[in-house]
Amino acid sequence: MRKIGKENLEIMAANLAEAAGDLRELEARLDYAVNGQMPKGWEGCARIWRRVPLCASALHVIFEHVYHHINFAWNSRFASAARVVACAKRDYERWMKFPEDFPSLQVSREVKPIRSVADGQLNFFHLRMNIRESMMFLGGVTRGIEKAIGAHLEIGDADLAWNMELLLGQLNVAWHCRRYDINRSIELGCRMRNLKRWRKFPREFTRLMRCG
Repeated sequence: MRKIGKENLEIMAANLAEAAGDLRELEARLDYAVNGQMPKGWEGCARIWRRVPLCASALHVIFEHVYHHINFAWNSRFASAARVVACAKRDYERWMKFPEDFPSLQVSREVKPIRSVADGQLNFFHLRMNIRESMMFLGGVTRGIEKAIGAHLEIGDADLAWNMELLLGQLNVAWHCRRYDINRSIELGCRMRNLKRWRKFPREFTRLMRCG
């Protein structure tokens, strides 16, 4: 089991904090979309949220940014801190891709893409539920890192991998089911084949997919 040093853990924590901030804001926007009332602490965003409602294209941008920081945090964990800070273009483009370490999340060439439902509306209530579950798994990864940093300890990547895989898998489910009614999602999710497919990395994020 390879160990992740303190400097790398701090870089991971910074990237995961960026992802967490995006997810908290997305959760707040979904609260507003579901309830029609501004969540406490987000009143300053009322004007822009009313002018620019949450839509499919905006959601794509948010998810891509969240994925980017999580992918970067994980993929760069064994690089020297100096190399991560320098972040050459080649490294940047490689580290932002979906991780290869989680076989259950990889998109197989033999599996047909999940059917697009581009004409359907976003289901804000269901999406909010999945985002909250994703934030729970992100919290698990972050707490493990912060505990190691506070104790000045290295940490094995296997100690983080379980929650990281759960986090990415849940984000994938949130994306794939973003337009489904919750009852329809539960009905389809009872079929193990569908649940396995929903946990795969979304093909729509072409910049984050690995070639070959």
